[in-house]
Amino acid sequence: WLSVSKTQGSLKPLSIQKVVFTIVESTPIGSYESTIYLVGNNQYAEPLAVNLKVTGERPTWTLNPDEFEKQMNVIATLQIEGMITEDKEDVVAAFVDNKCVGLVNPIYLSRYDKYFVLLDIYGNDEMVDKHIQFKVWDASTGKVYPVVESTPTISFANNGMVGSMSLPVTLNARLLLEQKLP
Repeated sequence: WLSVSKTQGSLKPLSIQKVVFTIVESTPIGSYESTIYLVGNNQYAEPLAVNLKVTGERPTWTLNPDEFEKQMNVIATLQIEGMITEDKEDVVAAFVDNKCVGLVNPIYLSRYDKYFVLLDIYGNDEMVDKHIQFKVWDASTGKVYPVVESTPTISFANNGMVGSMSLPVTLNARLLLEQKLP
């Protein structure tokens, strides 16, 4: 996944040599780490850590809270295929009638030693008591999970609060994927 323009050579004291590192364009989604060493004539190796995170195309879900008059809150934990996720780059989106009404990334709360989804869900009068559907984008794989079960199920309620830090809602992204084909 990584190549370098110059792998060896000699430099005079206080001189500069430009070295170009190139990432292969077809590098798959994931996190990559490598350590590059520069070894001087005294055989002391100076390390340089190279970290790369490749993500897929993030969904174009958008939310404008100014379009809504009402709001509710959900405190949840996120599972993908039954495994608790600890990726703060994942995205949870809430929908009512295919309109995005909530959008958030999980956050880590050290007090509870856990990742939470603290989701503000927006709505209007016509959305009251309507079922809220969720979708999840898994940043580590670039996959969209269009079917997310919430336990308990959630309907929009103005000034409503579902879940708590001690008893959060469970959002579980099921193994059904959404794929866009051009």
